[in-house]
Amino acid sequence: MNISRIKSIRFSPRRPFGAALVLFFLFLFLSVPALAETYDCTALGHKFSETGRVPATAENDGGITYKCDFCGFEYTDVLPATSHNWSAWVIDLPPTCTTAGIRHRTCTVHAPHDQTEAISPLGHDYRERITKNPSCFEDGVRAFTCTHEPENTYTEAIPAYGGHDFGEWAVETAAKNGAPGVEARFCARDEYKETREIPATPEPEKPLFKFTALDIVLGGTETGLPALFGALVGLNARWLIRDRKMRKLIQSLKRRKGG
Repeated sequence: MNISRIKSIRFSPRRPFGAALVLFFLFLFLSVPALAETYDCTALGHKFSETGRVPATAENDGGITYKCDFCGFEYTDVLPATSHNWSAWVIDLPPTCTTAGIRHRTCTVHAPHDQTEAISPLGHDYRERITKNPSCFEDGVRAFTCTHEPENTYTEAIPAYGGHDFGEWAVETAAKNGAPGVEARFCARDEYKETREIPATPEPEKPLFKFTALDIVLGGTETGLPALFGALVGLNARWLIRDRKMRKLIQSLKRRKGG
């Protein structure tokens, strides 16, 4: 606006309020264009005001129109019709574990009115399984596979137990007189067998003399020298009795003595 064109403004002393109102609008008229020239919408953002509204009906979409007060940029928000009858969603681009998909649906009342939206990424859904059990000294393997993308897999180690888990010792072969035995124990995880020797039991001492009932009768049951003498007598007597030749000799001597 060219201010030089305003030659004179007359105010009536009888209407002071009207004069003030005129001055106020004159100020706005002069200052708003100047502000619009200095305001940067790109840096400071648009300042929108609603400039139009069309209500939605059952059959038709409505809308609200907004316009920037400074740069004049306009856009319209759609107010959907109140009686849409949407079809089922149609997948246009299936989502993956890491990327979004796209789907759309169509209003059967206002065709070709479509609605399109993004489908969130699925995210990995891993299932685990043991492909190798750990042993006492060797690591096992646990595998993970994505249910959405079977080719997406990884593995991790299952630590070894670090040693055998033995049970109690049990006798396999009993020790005998002069012969050692064997006892064993087994690992509860891998049936590993460990054995050790059982020392042989000492042989019982053999008696110097074997006494019979006849030895006891002839020699007595005393210990020490009397018993030893009795045993010798008993052994000699038994030897004499069992020897047939001696018996015959004794009988022959008796007959000669009696004759």
